[in-house]
Amino acid sequence: VSVHDHGEARARAEVRRVLDAAHDGIGIAHDGRWTHLNPALSRLLGASGPETLLGALVLDAVHPADRDVADVRLRSAHHATSTAPGVLRFLRRDGIEVTLEVSITGVDGLEGDGSVMLVTRDLTERRRRFDRLVAADRGIALASLAASIAHGINTPLAQVYGNASYARDL
Repeated sequence: VSVHDHGEARARAEVRRVLDAAHDGIGIAHDGRWTHLNPALSRLLGASGPETLLGALVLDAVHPADRDVADVRLRSAHHATSTAPGVLRFLRRDGIEVTLEVSITGVDGLEGDGSVMLVTRDLTERRRRFDRLVAADRGIALASLAASIAHGINTPLAQVYGNASYARDL
């Protein structure tokens, strides 16, 4: 083993150590298969640890409805410095759907030519909060509509009641 090879191995180990410390989910894939995942990404995908996903196809973790988009993004990352962040749905090992913002970058030399790095951020809870806000906003709109309708009905009824009271007093 040459000094150069030893230095490269140390550099790769240092890069992996940095990736593993990240809070965002980060994975490296070569030929469409995971070659490295940090603990954050393995948790997002519902795996007991990164080693359980090594060698698995990246697209197997992607929601079936998003696989074509993910495949195009993975392939295009080979030819570009990086792809713009996009939202993809993944299926955890337990079948639960998670929504992730994913940036994909070509990283030739890290795991071999044609490797890509996926940097992910969990949007699932943010989406749930947004959906709850939308539902609450709809509830407020419905309550406002109901109040408006009630007012529209009560106003003529009040006049009828007032006129009926006046007529009775005559």
